[in-house]
Amino acid sequence: MSDPLRIMEADDELWQEYNDLATRSYGHPVGDITRLRPHADIRVAVRDGRVVAGGLGLLTHQFFGGAPVPSAIISAGCVAPEERGDHLAGRLLAERLRPLRDQGAVISTAWTTSNGHLRRLGWQAPVPVFAWSITTEDLKRGFTSPGLDIEHGRAKEGEELQRRLAR
Repeated sequence: MSDPLRIMEADDELWQEYNDLATRSYGHPVGDITRLRPHADIRVAVRDGRVVAGGLGLLTHQFFGGAPVPSAIISAGCVAPEERGDHLAGRLLAERLRPLRDQGAVISTAWTTSNGHLRRLGWQAPVPVFAWSITTEDLKRGFTSPGLDIEHGRAKEGEELQRRLAR
């Protein structure tokens, strides 16, 4: 019989196991886990002495109409492939939010590749969400030529949308 699942704050050893698990789950290293470590609340799910899921939580401000609103940002969540299908992501998400709410967060955001999954957990996108399917080969070909212009900062359309939604 396996040990019951425990969700806890990650110490150095558990952080390393979570980092290794995220690399295995995403198929590549997740640089944010290392860069954000000193600033993040890192929670992991442990079963039978090993990390089976984890994620970052950050307390910050989001600005609505120019006013700061204490916010939780959820990032870099992962569940071991062999543990998926048992609602572990939802349980871990709730435990990742709890300490941030206790510190004053009143809204939270999560970045995901699976909007449908988060919607089933009760989250909703505040704007229309679009998705495209592109083969890896087509994606690789799209970034080989020079002349790709990247604009940093907010676009006028984005600022207008933010103001409209903030109201």
